[in-house]
Amino acid sequence: MSAATVRAACKSTTLDFLLLEGNTVHAAIEDDIRAALAVIGIDAVSRSVDRETFNADMVAGNYDMVFSETWGAPY
Repeated sequence: MSAATVRAACKSTTLDFLLLEGNTVHAAIEDDIRAALAVIGIDAVSRSVDRETFNADMVAGNYDMVFSETWGAPY
């Protein structure tokens, strides 16, 4: 099944991708993730915020996708 066929069969979906501003590693990975999701018709909208807003939104669940803090590679 082609990506075009999948897009035509699916409803439009938009995701809120929460990012910590200034984190260039996460921004580079996020760019690849957004591109991959776009192929299947999912629009990931990046929202880069300061640390205080990031923490508050993480706790409140105000996001669809986010990188959590790890001691290893970002997942």
